[in-house]
Amino acid sequence: MNKRISAVLCTATAMAAVLAVPTAAHADDPYPSFTTYTENNGSVVLDFPTTGDDPKNLKVHLRKKNTAERVATITKFTAVPGEICSPSCEDDLTGWLPLTTGSLKLAALGEYSVDVEYDGTRGESVLHKDRATLNYQISPSLTHLASSNEVSLAHPDTTVSGKLWLFDPRDGSRKPFAGGALTAKTSTGSTRLTADAQGRFESRVTLSGRDHEGEDHEDMPHASVPLEVEANGLKESESVRVPVTSVPGRISLDTPTLTGPYGTQGKAGGTVTWQADDGTWKPAPAGVGLKTDAGQWVSTDDAGHFTASPEFRKDEWWGIFGATWVEADDHVQLDTTAGTAFSGLDVAVDRNKKVTVRGRFGRGEIPAGVTSLTADVQTSADGRTGWSTVRSVEVATRPGANAEAQIDTTLPDGAQGYVRLRYAGTPDIHGSASPVAEALAADFTAAPGLPDSTLPSAPRVAPLTTRFDFTGTEPSEKVRFLAVDFGDGSGERLVRADTLDHTYKAPGAYEVKVTVENEEGVKSSVAKTVQVDYAASGYVATEPFRLLDTRTAKTPVKGGAVTPVDLPLGGGASGQPLSRSMASAVLNVTVTDATQDTHLTVWASGLPRPSTSNVNVRAGETSSNTVTVPVGADGRIQAQLNSGSASLIVDFVGYYQPNAGERFSPLAPTRVLDTRTTGGALPGGKTRTVKVAGVNGIPADAKAVALNLTGTGATQPAHVIAYPDPAKRPATSNLNVEPGKDKSNQAVVPVGPNGTITLFTNTGSTHLVLDAVGYYGKDGKALFTPVVPQRLADSRTTGKVAPGATTTVSGLPANAVGAVLNITATDSNGPGFLTAYGFGATRPGASSLNTLPGITVPNHVTTPVGPGGKVSIFNSHGGPNHVITDLLGYFTQG
Repeated sequence: MNKRISAVLCTATAMAAVLAVPTAAHADDPYPSFTTYTENNGSVVLDFPTTGDDPKNLKVHLRKKNTAERVATITKFTAVPGEICSPSCEDDLTGWLPLTTGSLKLAALGEYSVDVEYDGTRGESVLHKDRATLNYQISPSLTHLASSNEVSLAHPDTTVSGKLWLFDPRDGSRKPFAGGALTAKTSTGSTRLTADAQGRFESRVTLSGRDHEGEDHEDMPHASVPLEVEANGLKESESVRVPVTSVPGRISLDTPTLTGPYGTQGKAGGTVTWQADDGTWKPAPAGVGLKTDAGQWVSTDDAGHFTASPEFRKDEWWGIFGATWVEADDHVQLDTTAGTAFSGLDVAVDRNKKVTVRGRFGRGEIPAGVTSLTADVQTSADGRTGWSTVRSVEVATRPGANAEAQIDTTLPDGAQGYVRLRYAGTPDIHGSASPVAEALAADFTAAPGLPDSTLPSAPRVAPLTTRFDFTGTEPSEKVRFLAVDFGDGSGERLVRADTLDHTYKAPGAYEVKVTVENEEGVKSSVAKTVQVDYAASGYVATEPFRLLDTRTAKTPVKGGAVTPVDLPLGGGASGQPLSRSMASAVLNVTVTDATQDTHLTVWASGLPRPSTSNVNVRAGETSSNTVTVPVGADGRIQAQLNSGSASLIVDFVGYYQPNAGERFSPLAPTRVLDTRTTGGALPGGKTRTVKVAGVNGIPADAKAVALNLTGTGATQPAHVIAYPDPAKRPATSNLNVEPGKDKSNQAVVPVGPNGTITLFTNTGSTHLVLDAVGYYGKDGKALFTPVVPQRLADSRTTGKVAPGATTTVSGLPANAVGAVLNITATDSNGPGFLTAYGFGATRPGASSLNTLPGITVPNHVTTPVGPGGKVSIFNSHGGPNHVITDLLGYFTQG
């Protein structure tokens, strides 16, 4: 089955991992750059760095291609034997350990998307979607591969054979691939083979000195004959190992001695002959390999001649040996004279155009009496002519051998163009010059990467995506390698100066470093601080639907445990065409069946849990609240109960996205309905239609309204639903009411027919009070910017808010016109209410939250913001309260 060459895997994973080790400051995802691939036997392989602990709670989820429903979750893995990339593969790596699922047993053939999940460094779930595609098909496989005999230059023919199978991953069975066609390739040509009814095949092939050669674990020389086969779009490659018998050979050197200055290269040539069975000596055929003491590989031409390039570093014997096909050896005597050599030239230009030149200066066989040599830094406009010395560096030197000296200098006045290092030389010491290098100036720009579509088929652009543009590097067309360290513990490598999107997990300032290298090996680096923030977004109203209900699976959430919640990117099971690039979600979150007094926190996946809360609930009771939360980079949010256990219900209401949706206009709370004065209590099982658009300053074409919904005088525990279409009542809820308690919750409701919404309660009867706090529409004024939840004010540290008093909350952006807050009243002495409104404005005659004695009550509040980024909160005459204010986001015009 699709075996891999370990050396190739080692190189590839090492290259991918150089920038993959997370820093302490940004280490939520311990494996940001692990690799994932699939094999023909229906297995998934994961390559994780072995620099730390193995991944905790590792899972692989499989989904049918282009669907959201998981069909399998794998939790057991085994290490791929013999596939650990050791430190010798890359000096700065501890190693890479591939883990495999083994051949999976799925019900149906087809293409599956592979998602990988594991625990982050803080215990939160990390989900990487679409890491690979598993093409789960009946695949070809090759076994019983063999060659009939050893080969040599005298006897290059052998018969390769084996068996060809069709492997079915669903049950692990295989059957002969009768009539299957495969190809055997050697340096003398390709041979077409066909398997018989039992899957057997064999063919005579001819090898030559050009065929791949090597040594096995017993140091036995061999060549390889690759076999290739394809079925159902899956390719399989295996090689037949053919033992090689080395024939006696001779190496006849063109000259036994070479003389040259230190640091230069000589030319050692010769002819290889081999002895045939009849005792005659023949020139080696083209392609026969030789190796040297320095590890250099050379091969013969059609006349059996070869040329090698020894480097003069000291007086020594320099050996040349036959490799696989010919057994022969000889040595050249190198006579090294005084000379110099430059290496490692690096010309970098910083953001201020200062040019730094670095290089190494080697000196050997220096005659007596020499104490220093002068290395000149020279520049040229075209790199070919007009070289002029702009800086000279004196390098201390002693007779004989010298360790390489490091040259590190800057050019005057920011000289540009081509650069080289040169030693002019003397009659006694050979001069030298470094390779020519063009001054290279690394540069980049960073800007928010924003989506431009809400279509489910459009590519996802996650929140906090930053678009990097490296084309400002000069000269960009000569860049052959670019490495970027994003400052969050991850990085990327490119083969040219191009653009690249990167998604961060948290807003903040990141130190981004870019290193580029041009065709001459010259490097340049630049570092900049990149500020990453959530982008301002419009609101997209949706029909509400249930996203999660732990009661269905009887899996209550437990205190201290993180519960990941997948958002319906692309629509999922909602049946609605939702965007894959939603930036923040509006949810109604309900906690019920709590075993003790507790609270629930909701936040974006990939971030540490904030010190805020969203829902407070007492033992045995039910509490709900609207939550506006940023979407994590993996398309998830997270919820955690503080203590005890409870059932969790999450309803999806709508979402915000840049370059999409409607703008918001905040309103001072305006009463829309009070059944205590109009229409009477809403009976259980009945509906009531309420006009919300075209009245109270809300335009008739508004798309959605933000309302504070309060229930009072309930006769039984019940729930209330606010929805747009009276003919399509959703299986969701907005408010849970109880007898003897006034309870409120904010709802964002799409506007239905004729500017109305519909209200429903399931049982008993209850009075309802609706206060409009804003609307979304084409003439809306402001866009929403989410934030990582942060506490703005907590009166528990400053003292209670007295009855009839107003407290001022500051800390909002000065240009904010509206805010989304989570306001919590606690340690209340009597029933009452709180009203939030813009600082400096007239207090409205409506409420934002109803307080209850001895009960902690939170509510999602949307309110105008006054001058200086301030909000006023009024406490009614019910009794003193502690008031806690958390910021979820804000609205700005633009």
